[in-house]
Amino acid sequence: MHASASGMHAYTASSQKPWILHFGASSHMTGITQKFISLNMSNAHPSVKIVDATHSPVLGNRVFQATPSLILTDVLYVSRFSINLLSISELTKITTK
Repeated sequence: MHASASGMHAYTASSQKPWILHFGASSHMTGITQKFISLNMSNAHPSVKIVDATHSPVLGNRVFQATPSLILTDVLYVSRFSINLLSISELTKITTK
């Protein structure tokens, strides 16, 4: 499914939370732990500002299975995230390597 509003796009391959494509995000982020292939839990990461203008700690990062055919690296785990965020700048780095 694909939905679009105000220049933001959401893609989903199932009834799970969609992935939001974001031009301003510096990293891919999610609040879902179950799809991490590997997860490095750490409090060494800075917090991120979420939609309600509060800050939420990044609890870890690593490799995430977004869809059966899409594996993302360096995805941040933010437990308070209610969405999945795909960073356009990170996707661009992948395709230009």
